[in-house]
Amino acid sequence: MKMPSNITLVAGLMAIVTFVTYAPVLEAGFVGYDDAVYVTSNHAVQGGLNWQAMVWASGATLDGNWFPLTWLSHLADCHLYGLKPAGHHLTNLLLHIATTLVLLGLLNRITGDLWPSAVAAALFALHPLHVESVAWIAERKDVLSALFGMLTLWAFVRYAAVVQGRFRVAAGWYLLSLLLFLCGLMSKPMLVTLPFVMLLLDWWPLRRVQRSSVTRLLLEKAPFFLVTTVSCWITFSVQKQGGAMAGTEQFSLAARAANALVAYVRYLGKTFWPQDLAVFYPHPGSWPAWAVGAAAVLLVGISVVAVFRAGRQPYLLVGWFWYLGMLVPVIGLVQVGLQAMADRYTYLPLIGIFLLAAWGALDWRRRHPQQAALIIGCVAVVLMGCVIATRAQLRHWQNGLALFERALAVTPANAVSLTELGNALEGLGRIDEAMQRYRQALDLEPDDARANYNLANCLFERKQLAEAVNHFQRALESAPPAFATQTRNNLAVALAQLGRANEAAGHFRKVLASEPDNAKVHDNLALVLSEPGETNEAVRHFAELVRLKPDDARAHYDLALAELDIGQDGPALAHLRRALTLQPTLLTQINNRAWLLATHPDASARNGKKAIVLARAVLEDPGLRRSWVLDTLAAAYAEVGQFASATNYAKQALFLARAADDLALGEEISHRLALYHQGQPYREPPRKP
Repeated sequence: MKMPSNITLVAGLMAIVTFVTYAPVLEAGFVGYDDAVYVTSNHAVQGGLNWQAMVWASGATLDGNWFPLTWLSHLADCHLYGLKPAGHHLTNLLLHIATTLVLLGLLNRITGDLWPSAVAAALFALHPLHVESVAWIAERKDVLSALFGMLTLWAFVRYAAVVQGRFRVAAGWYLLSLLLFLCGLMSKPMLVTLPFVMLLLDWWPLRRVQRSSVTRLLLEKAPFFLVTTVSCWITFSVQKQGGAMAGTEQFSLAARAANALVAYVRYLGKTFWPQDLAVFYPHPGSWPAWAVGAAAVLLVGISVVAVFRAGRQPYLLVGWFWYLGMLVPVIGLVQVGLQAMADRYTYLPLIGIFLLAAWGALDWRRRHPQQAALIIGCVAVVLMGCVIATRAQLRHWQNGLALFERALAVTPANAVSLTELGNALEGLGRIDEAMQRYRQALDLEPDDARANYNLANCLFERKQLAEAVNHFQRALESAPPAFATQTRNNLAVALAQLGRANEAAGHFRKVLASEPDNAKVHDNLALVLSEPGETNEAVRHFAELVRLKPDDARAHYDLALAELDIGQDGPALAHLRRALTLQPTLLTQINNRAWLLATHPDASARNGKKAIVLARAVLEDPGLRRSWVLDTLAAAYAEVGQFASATNYAKQALFLARAADDLALGEEISHRLALYHQGQPYREPPRKP
């Protein structure tokens, strides 16, 4: 029996330890923060894998990003697991483990050193800074793109091994690497600097720079750089269009550059001492000059040492510039969002630091063999510390409440976390506490669109409409385009309930200008237009609603009522019949409306002609003939002065009532029949106050 190789044993052990370490995540729920955008409130995703959804995924630019493969992975999860969070978490965890194993195999293949490869991969697998990427379902893009990134490097290394000899084989590996790179960018554009990592690997450990000219190696990467350029252009365009780059306008270039320098050092600090981790770190706006200067000196100093020692300790240069280079897309020079930094941004960049540390330990052991036991002990302690810290960090990712309570504990002046904590509390029905958190967020950031919007919704539910309108308007002033539509719609609904119909209609029209197929807004606008008497436009919007929702009985019913208002009796009757076919229970509602139109004591509220159409719509179906419907039709004909018809239908109603032994209704119909014989319509007695 053939024994498994060392790397197979190490890989198996690493997979088991990683799974056990992260096992608590399988009991975690959705956290609300972006999980709603990606899964729980995304109806396109919840439908699972189907042709229409896959077409949507290919072009979706939701949340200011374009990553069709990430959307496909969410579609697949919903197809397999529905909205059970354990399945979604399991996918993230399995992707993380797969990336770890590919990284292990890659490092071992290109260096031939198993144990430092294992240490670097284990640090990647177990470091608490990576909890955010693994435990956050919305960060599927991180773990998916990372796997494609490592596979890209793996295929590139296979290409580099045969490029000098077997052209066809080399071409196959090269094209595979390029395809995997494209897949990675279609999962998350974080990989745009991966071609630079390839150049670093050419230096060490592949040592191709010594065998090939730099020009040749650069030309070899040209297709990768071309794909990177296209990806950057797409990302920039989509994020600008989606309003994700508001932070670039809010912070000056100098402020962004200063924060970038400090963030590089802060990431290093949290790498070596991972405490006070939070899901959101507020941007300070500016940093003290001494902090920026010290960060610059440290970064430049380490870079100089890495370059100076590149010949004797090439892993220093590769590890350090891997870290610096892979953080460039997210370091904040182009500010996406309002955060100063984010743990998830370290997911791939920290591989450089782990590589540096692992081969640094190997180098130290070779120089000081008598300290081998000490080095092994230190590595074991560090890895055990990572396991403990990661397990502790996972507790904060069990739900949104725990996540943002922790964030506020370590970053108190945090408007985003206050808003998200409010959102979590609102989801638990703790509305008063949620509103308090929203108001605290607005004390810090008065123009925060999300806090204003959430508070406005709470106020709307509490019927505090005037204050709700105020906060909806403030939210609308700073809301990004994708968020502005829903904000404007809710503002319009609140205005309508305040009786400000014209203002409401104006906002609904603006929503439809950007979303012409929004059925709900067509419905809302049509209802608003029905009030001031702009019925012709109301009919057009109800007709659009019927086009968009042809099987919605309520839509047909509302369209019929609007058509009756403008004298289109024939179409109205057809839509009433369709409404009753779709929802027979509308019978009672239609009859009650017809009864009021025929018998209301206030002349301005009566309309016998409309009452006749409504009652006839019910009687078209023999199965729906009722004594009380015939009674209504009789009253309607009496209202328009057609007493012969009124008498005829009243007699039919009386016959059915007596046949059903409904003596009370029969007595009432007899009373009304006597009035019709005398040429008098029936009037419902006024209600007592």
